[in-house]
Amino acid sequence: RTATSKGRMLFANPASTTGREKMTVRLSSDDGRTWSTSKLIYGESAAYSCLAVLPDGRVAIVYERDGTTRITFSIFTLRWLRE
Repeated sequence: RTATSKGRMLFANPASTTGREKMTVRLSSDDGRTWSTSKLIYGESAAYSCLAVLPDGRVAIVYERDGTTRITFSIFTLRWLRE
């Protein structure tokens, strides 16, 4: 199955309860009712992000980090996310 399979959703956000840090990607396989998988992408200051599924099924994320002074682009697989 690919990242675009029915029922599958990806979500990214700064997951800290105290500020904009800990950029995390979450995976739901039930249309967002539960988020069974999550992985920290970047542990320091992080903000706005955007996810895209690439033609080969990998996932791209672009996000602000380090007090919004840097923009980072990364690519990962669903397999990596589930590990």
